[in-house]
Amino acid sequence: PVGVVAAITPSTNPGATPANTIINALKGRNAVILAPSPKGWSTAALLLDFVHAELDKIGAPRDLVQVLPSPVTKDTTHELMRQVDLVVATGSQSNVRAGGPKIMEAISRTRMPSRGRFFTRPPPAPAGCRSRRRSAGGSR
Repeated sequence: PVGVVAAITPSTNPGATPANTIINALKGRNAVILAPSPKGWSTAALLLDFVHAELDKIGAPRDLVQVLPSPVTKDTTHELMRQVDLVVATGSQSNVRAGGPKIMEAISRTRMPSRGRFFTRPPPAPAGCRSRRRSAGGSR
């Protein structure tokens, strides 16, 4: 767990991208705050209703998943990024660059560049564990 994750999501995929980010944040035992594009806010709000209904079913606090209030502005998004523990930005390069130092700091700590894209480094295997590829009959 890292704490609170800011999910900056694009208008081009306002449902699936935040849903995936929510799932991964919760799976990692983190809270998440969505910062959707203004055009994607209504979809994010509807998704939040569904997520809250599922959290209610298991007795988990609704505050684990939140969305910035409408209208979402660059200023509120930048303030969110300044205050959280990890920023997950999806979208154009200008969207990611707009995140400023917080995103670059997070990328430098947790991701490695590969041809202009960033991929998460896999965590090291615990001592005594065999590689999944080897245990599954792979050659590596």
